[in-house]
Amino acid sequence: MTQIDVDIHEIPARIQELLGKAAAGDRVVITGEGQPLGVLLPLTKPQELRPLGLVQGTITENPPGYHTPLMLVDDPYCEDHNLPPVFRPMLLVNDPDADEQP
Repeated sequence: MTQIDVDIHEIPARIQELLGKAAAGDRVVITGEGQPLGVLLPLTKPQELRPLGLVQGTITENPPGYHTPLMLVDDPYCEDHNLPPVFRPMLLVNDPDADEQP
């Protein structure tokens, strides 16, 4: 792959040649007053979309604590650093997995 610098005023006269070189893999840099302004690139094939439903049925249950409600907690660290309050999982009163209550 080679780089070809082309002044913007030369493009109309050489457009077919430059498009052919870009399609062949050369890097065509468009310049104006000696400064790069852009690059002429070939089109690439769009990536094929994957069909929906490839993992259907593979996730059967949510991890533990997924449905645990969240509560807004005033965290001193957040207050000291001007950050918004944080949400943390609530320990439910009748939660058999909870060891202690807040």
